[in-house]
Amino acid sequence: MTKLLKVLAVAGFLLFLPSGAFAHSDLITTEPTDGAVLTQIPENFVVTYNEDLIAEGTFAVLVKDGVGTDLVAKVVSNQVFITMTADLTAGDYAVEYKTVAADGHPQEGIINFTYAIEEAVAISEEENPTVISPLSIEETDIVIEQPEIESTSNFTAVGFGIAVVLLALVLLLRLRSKNKG
Repeated sequence: MTKLLKVLAVAGFLLFLPSGAFAHSDLITTEPTDGAVLTQIPENFVVTYNEDLIAEGTFAVLVKDGVGTDLVAKVVSNQVFITMTADLTAGDYAVEYKTVAADGHPQEGIINFTYAIEEAVAISEEENPTVISPLSIEETDIVIEQPEIESTSNFTAVGFGIAVVLLALVLLLRLRSKNKG
């Protein structure tokens, strides 16, 4: 009977293991948001996850027309602060970043944005001296590739399944030993 209790105790432990401990961290926000049109470049882009991150292995690259430039990426708790360069020309850009969650899983993403420099065009006083015209921006289609989400199994369900199989084996062995004796 004590073996049965031990098996049931192990099965119960497996059943009540917290399933959240095996989940991956999730992206909460990026500032600016993916696809933003910016007329001013912020000092930092900020990527926020729901769990703490590890500084080692974290990096970011600014990409324009297929050419990448390394950026400084600093991890503070659950956020990555990506220092932006101030000397950008108008156009479409992507900030590609990679970091590591505290649970060891790599996290990566892309923030696509358009930098639209507003230029004041001087108009003669005769026409209208207070009118300022922004530089026209050509619309482009931006294809945003979402990072592949790794599917995870629900460990509680797996633990329950294992517990049921163990219990069935114990009961089968008990019935078998009673039939022999």
